[in-house]
Amino acid sequence: MQRDALLLIHMVEHARASRDAVARHGRPGFDDDVVVRMGFSHLLRVIGEAARLVPDETRARYAAVPWKQIVGMRHIIVHEYFRIDYDVVWNTATIHIPELLTALEPEIGPQIDQH
Repeated sequence: MQRDALLLIHMVEHARASRDAVARHGRPGFDDDVVVRMGFSHLLRVIGEAARLVPDETRARYAAVPWKQIVGMRHIIVHEYFRIDYDVVWNTATIHIPELLTALEPEIGPQIDQH
C-alpha cells in the first residue's frame, strides 16, 4: 500500500474513532473526565501527524481538507499542550471531524471497510 494512502487511512480511522467517542461520551462525559479529554486530544494529534506527512500533491486532491489548521492543532497538542483549549477540541470533534470525514471518507472509507 502506498504511504499516502496509509496516511489518509490513519486520518479516517482516527476521525471515525473521534466521531464514535462524541456519540459515546457526549459533552458531559468529555467535560467531567480528564482521561476522555486527553483521548480526544490524542486522536486529533494522530490525525494532525498523518496530515503533516501527506505530500502536497495528495493534499491538492482533497482541497476541502483544512490541512494547515489540522497540522496547527497537532502542533499545539504536541508542543504547547499547556495552551490546549478543550472547547476548541470539542468543537473540532463535533464540527470539523464530520467535515473531514465528508471530504475523505468517500474515497478512503471503502479501503478501510474492505479489510
